[in-house]
Amino acid sequence: MPEYDGATLAVCHQLAEAGLWLKLTGDEGLHVGPTALVNAHPHLLEKVRAHKAAILELLRESLAYQVLGTADGTAGHFELEPCPECQQPSFVVTAPRRLAVHRTPDGLAVCPGAVQAQETVTHALVQRYIVERCIQRPGSVLSWMALRGGIEGWAREQSLLLPPRPYVIAWMDAHYARMGNDETYPSWRGISFTVEEWLGEDEDTPAGADTSDSPRPKRVLRA
Repeated sequence: MPEYDGATLAVCHQLAEAGLWLKLTGDEGLHVGPTALVNAHPHLLEKVRAHKAAILELLRESLAYQVLGTADGTAGHFELEPCPECQQPSFVVTAPRRLAVHRTPDGLAVCPGAVQAQETVTHALVQRYIVERCIQRPGSVLSWMALRGGIEGWAREQSLLLPPRPYVIAWMDAHYARMGNDETYPSWRGISFTVEEWLGEDEDTPAGADTSDSPRPKRVLRA
């Protein structure tokens, strides 16, 4: 990604410290929120206006980088198109293709079109990951922390942008029985990683070293 001047990055840092967020709108604009915090920090809103063009460019390239692993967002992978449900211009992310999560025009609920698009891509991605990296095994348990670490690493390898956490958890709940009642860190019965997913070559191990007694995870499993 390109370098940005210190003043623009300083504004972004100040926004984060104040708890403010930025949203790209379909009219080439920026929406700053939440309103209560914006009203409490009017000087930051003025700074956003002064650096609007640079911040817009930074946001677009950051989003393209997440999707493609590159700052080039001009290849049709990152664009605006009307949502079929609410007709609002919404960013499209690939692959696979889906609309970014957005709210209804009144701002009161998540748009049904976005929900359906996220559910569709969640099914495609999680099902593919399970086929490639998991095994159905009675008595096994797969935790959310392990699944998240594994699927995030898999997605990065293939330049895929995963749907938000609630959609992934809802898909797992629909296909596997939960173990326990932990809503924050759920676990599911009957599924586990393959041996190849759990274990693999340690890139940091010197050539010829004996690793038979100390296998390491192939991918870092993050909480």
